[in-house]
Amino acid sequence: MFKKEKELTAEERESFAKVVSDFKANGGRFVRSRDALAPYKPEATGLVLSVDEAMEIFGLVVLYEALDEPPAVILIDRGEPERTFKMRREFLGLSVEDLASQSGVTVAKVLEAEAGVRGVSIHTLVAMAKVLGLNPKYISWKAGKPELGYLYPED
Repeated sequence: MFKKEKELTAEERESFAKVVSDFKANGGRFVRSRDALAPYKPEATGLVLSVDEAMEIFGLVVLYEALDEPPAVILIDRGEPERTFKMRREFLGLSVEDLASQSGVTVAKVLEAEAGVRGVSIHTLVAMAKVLGLNPKYISWKAGKPELGYLYPED
């Protein structure tokens, strides 16, 4: 589990920030999957994020971990994102077929995503999240509420 940023010593914060800053200065980017964040490589198939985007979503500690010992696991818990996706779909009154059609994915992929099957790509999850009114940047990282999705008072 990640150490919280507020628990870092001043020396740790400075050290972590230097590693991330150097990575950014060298043109580094990150790639994320459903449940992991790592430095980008050309063969990566996940969602590519700039250092600034990744910092906004995950924070300094996660970025440092992704660089120090890749990949960094970014699951809030083992029930995400499937729990939020299914609850939100049901809250909106959408059938599995409706979600599949509107997001441009197969019914099988929707069912796999809601069942927590590991092979569902981040791109499929992003397409579904957009239809559900969920903020795709928080997939697996925050648990949502059916009536709000991934929208929180602090967002």
